[in-house]
Amino acid sequence: MVDKLSPDLDKLLSESEESLEIYEDHSLVTADLLNAGDKDGWTLVHFAASKGFRDCLEMLCNNNKVNVKKRDKQDRVPYDVATDVCRELLDNLDARKVKIVIDMKGDTNISSTTPPPSPKEGDEYIIGVVVVKPTLSWLQFDELIANALIVHSK
Repeated sequence: MVDKLSPDLDKLLSESEESLEIYEDHSLVTADLLNAGDKDGWTLVHFAASKGFRDCLEMLCNNNKVNVKKRDKQDRVPYDVATDVCRELLDNLDARKVKIVIDMKGDTNISSTTPPPSPKEGDEYIIGVVVVKPTLSWLQFDELIANALIVHSK
């Protein structure tokens, strides 16, 4: 299937992320166009993932109109045909990096309804980062935070 890419589509997918900035206005592209499949059911996401175009795949996945779970006519999702580097990106789509921060100014009288003031340099000390995925349980999250505190206190 990869051999059947049209020259124009192949060129579009292989362009650098900088060249693709013109496509970042997601309102110009419809969900139908983004999720349209060729005669084999391959979408832009299938093509980008299979060719290893990580930057292009990331740009596509950042558009909330893109269906990364759409199946082709052989019942394969983009993950099934992706290169290793693109599989890693697809694996971590829903993951979020959360900084573990110690507030150095010690102001504990901030109400939960009032947003805290912006920290000044030296007010916060980052002791670690936790990658949070939708499958992470509260128990696992608690263990990750505890481990970061233990490592920091050594």
